[in-house]
Amino acid sequence: YARFIGKEKGGQLIGCVCVSNWCGHDCEVGWLGVRGWLTKDFLKTVFHYIFDTLGCTRTTGRIDEDNYLAIALAEKLGFVLEGRIREACPAGDVLLYGLLKRDCKFYG
Repeated sequence: YARFIGKEKGGQLIGCVCVSNWCGHDCEVGWLGVRGWLTKDFLKTVFHYIFDTLGCTRTTGRIDEDNYLAIALAEKLGFVLEGRIREACPAGDVLLYGLLKRDCKFYG
């Protein structure tokens, strides 16, 4: 189960958020896009979908430990490092980040 929320500009896809592994109160989220594609309005749309439409109380992100840009973005969005899955990717470990509905600055 996965849903994709895309953003386009000039008819071209410039970014996408994947929401997957929904289990009633949690889902996984991942993102990919060109620099500057994530706007506050787009983030509000994404988190409205996660928290209102899906009814989640949290969302989880898995990030390869050497993906410094994704880690910085997750932390800027308010995600908190919650754990580590050892040797889960070619680069080494995968970091688990979580964001609770009540802590999301792009929701409400």
